[in-house]
Order: sequence, then C-alpha cells, then structure tokens
Amino acid sequence: MRVPEKVVQRHIVQLFRSLGGYAWELGTRRGRRDYDKGTRQTPGVPDLIGFLPPRQTPRWVLLFVEAKAQGGRLRPEQAKFRELCLAADVAHLVGDLDVVIAWCVEHEYLRRDHVAHYRLAAALQEPSCSR
Repeated sequence: MRVPEKVVQRHIVQLFRSLGGYAWELGTRRGRRDYDKGTRQTPGVPDLIGFLPPRQTPRWVLLFVEAKAQGGRLRPEQAKFRELCLAADVAHLVGDLDVVIAWCVEHEYLRRDHVAHYRLAAALQEPSCSR
C-alpha cells in the first residue's frame, strides 16, 4: 500500500517535534480558490525545513526534506536544489519517514537499538532516497 506524501510529511514533522526540533511545511496549502493554480511555491523548494537541537556540535542542525512516497523521484528543479544543499554542506534528505529515521540514527538523535530493524533496512536499500 502506497502512503501519500502528505501523510509522509506529517509523520516526519511529528518525529522532528518528538526530538525537540521544529519543522515548517512548505507549499502544502492552497488558497480557497487556487486549486487549479498549484501551491504557488517556487519549483524545487523542498517540502519541509527542519531544525534539530545540538547533538554532535554546539549548533542547531538545519535540514531540508523532500518527502517522497515509495517509488517517488526528484524533478530536475528538486535535484538542483539538493545538489546545491549538499555542496553547501546542508543536510538534504529525500524519501519517507524511514530515510529520516536512518539519518537520525546516523547523527545520534535516535539509538539504533530503539528503532525497528525494518525501518533502517528499508531506508538503506532505497537508492532514490540517499542522504
């Protein structure tokens, strides 16, 4: 069963908040009369901006998340944004909740032994969801 991207986003926001962080959703709401005009968001801007509290460094961590349902792919504008983030040493994740959980384990926000094994295995096998 495919989980819609809006649901994926909601779960990621809940995870960030549970870790003491903050999240902003971009381009997910439309004006009452704008259903045919899209989200009025610049193409390529990711779905979520997150801030997580200091762990490995004394500063808050900024990360962008492009939420994707299973099998989702980046559009060219999204790929360019990701490329620039990585070149600027800014975290940019692509994928579902499992990808974000795997990143949180890698950066010591979650303990590996407290995460279901299938969550980490799925994230590590998904090539389109690289970190």
